[in-house]
Amino acid sequence: MVKNNPPVIITAIADTDAESFIAGTLYSQGWNVIFRALDAQSLTDYLDNNVELSRTALLLYSPDLPDFSRRKLDGYALLVRKVVGFGDKDDLTSEYSEIYAFPKDANELISMVRGFIRTPLIRPTIFETKKKRQALVLAVGSAGTCTGASTVALNIASELALLDKKTLLIDAHFSAPSISTFLDERKLQDDDDWREVSPNFFVAEFNRINSSQHISRLTQAENNFDHIVIDLGDVGNFSSHLTDQRWQSSIITWSAESADTIWVLSRSDLLGNERFNQLCKVLSRTAITGELGFILNLATPSRKSSNEEKEFRMITAPFPTCALYILPRDVRGVSSSVRERTTLSEAAERSPMRKIIEEMARDLTA
Repeated sequence: MVKNNPPVIITAIADTDAESFIAGTLYSQGWNVIFRALDAQSLTDYLDNNVELSRTALLLYSPDLPDFSRRKLDGYALLVRKVVGFGDKDDLTSEYSEIYAFPKDANELISMVRGFIRTPLIRPTIFETKKKRQALVLAVGSAGTCTGASTVALNIASELALLDKKTLLIDAHFSAPSISTFLDERKLQDDDDWREVSPNFFVAEFNRINSSQHISRLTQAENNFDHIVIDLGDVGNFSSHLTDQRWQSSIITWSAESADTIWVLSRSDLLGNERFNQLCKVLSRTAITGELGFILNLATPSRKSSNEEKEFRMITAPFPTCALYILPRDVRGVSSSVRERTTLSEAAERSPMRKIIEEMARDLTA
């Protein structure tokens, strides 16, 4: 197993307000800020006296740091994992060719830093502004396995297509892809393009074979579809994925930074509640660009369901503006769709789960 060690942070930024914002934000998101240099000499002394630790560090600097120079920067680059400069456009000179604009808010900062430590994914372009896209992106993940993320992703994509929205469903559940099986679409993993399965409804599978093309294919899809639905599968180790450099984490990280909406599913049993509770604690401390929504799946149709819903609402209380959905345990409807290798709208049009998912799709298009 590859061990994932997120880098520690060293700041060397002259502007005290900017430095405080960067160091404080990164610390609140779980990064270890090990040193905050006031000038080039203090930075040099620290790196010389902490050689092993410095090798794992991401050095964030500004060219206007007292006594700073290009020659010193070249020396620092040999002692740390990576150097990244922040400054104004006036700092973009031949001497310092890679200077990035100071981030405007916490989400932009977190997104940039994740990009710097994650290779070979796309890094932010110098002073690049975020481009508008056509598609609305929904990512669906679950707090644990066997929670229904794939079922929800498949059927929400189908409902969007029925609403005359050109929709792409991406199976990015790398450890256990299932969309091709649910729809009886054989060799989906071998396709280089999107496969049309019905009017307005397209599917694709991301896997190890095409991992180098994941981000470029998403960028292409953003301007070719009205909606993109991504099945992330189990996102229980969410915080680890965000600093993981391996290909398996690329889409989860991209979703945290780029998706318009992220839905997280929870099971209604004891273990499901515990995993969901732990994940929500992580999400409350994590900078995410899009809106969060939470789904209680497999709710029991009995007197016990009120207690399940009450606990679900208690766990999601720190997210007062987030959408909440309750999906019933619909054994008959889901079994019919699995048996017929199709969606709920085709196999069980009047099933309880299908009716709610249809309403969820309408909410996304409202």
